[in-house]
Amino acid sequence: MNAGATGSTSARQTVDDLAALSQTLLDDWRARASMMAGHLDSGSLTADQATQNLADCTIFGLRCAASAFNAWFEIATRCAGTRGAPTQSESPTFSTTNLAGTRTLKLAGPLVADVGSDQIAVDRVEISPTELKQGIGDFKLVADTTGHDAVGYSGAVVVSDAAGTVLESVRVYLMAM
Repeated sequence: MNAGATGSTSARQTVDDLAALSQTLLDDWRARASMMAGHLDSGSLTADQATQNLADCTIFGLRCAASAFNAWFEIATRCAGTRGAPTQSESPTFSTTNLAGTRTLKLAGPLVADVGSDQIAVDRVEISPTELKQGIGDFKLVADTTGHDAVGYSGAVVVSDAAGTVLESVRVYLMAM
């Protein structure tokens, strides 16, 4: 009986979240389409505006697709009952370009969701290894992604020499699955 109640609440929350996402995307599209229609109606649409509108629509379409992907991933985790379960995610291997001397690696800040506003705090992300010896440039991230709903997160790792001088910044990402 309890499992059914939990599943029902989860399903209701999922439907509410999908409705809210749909409404947000429709409101954004309505505003964008209204602006473009205003330019067309007034005869003031320039080539630059048309190009900008095309770029805006392309970005908006990609945002819609990414939001939908995240929403369906969220539905899958809720239906599977794994939402909030302890989860660790490992990144692919990243490489530094500067291989001279011993270098330390440090996350520049939290990993930020590629879609949405979620963040994974620095203290929930490990860099392995945290120090690179001369000639070695590969490292990975391992993050505690428990309770984080987005699929993709990105950030930067700062590479410093022994004196603390920043040598480079490496863009990093991971999939929280």
